[in-house]
Amino acid sequence: MSDAEGKFAFPHTVVPNNEDIVSVIGEIVRENDIGTIVVGDARAFSGDSNQITQDVEEFVRVLKEEVGVPVVLVPEAWSSVEARRFSGEARANDASAAAIILQRFLDGVSK
Repeated sequence: MSDAEGKFAFPHTVVPNNEDIVSVIGEIVRENDIGTIVVGDARAFSGDSNQITQDVEEFVRVLKEEVGVPVVLVPEAWSSVEARRFSGEARANDASAAAIILQRFLDGVSK
């Protein structure tokens, strides 16, 4: 999530990737009045599709349809490595990596 001004990203929670993921994200969006969802784009560093690109695109489609807010794909390359630099091998790495991806989006918007 970001601060109210949309300048700084911070970890919120890790949502389990199961059959409830879209409804849980929808709940978080409604409870926190979120206007945009940022999803990590897992394409290869070259920008080419990989084995999960189609799954990510389908997830984004369902999120847009079910949650009703804009969903933006942002490159996630190296976000987990960067998260480990700050938190070591902590369990919070997924949340930290997500905050890094969101910060990339926020930095791009503010330019």
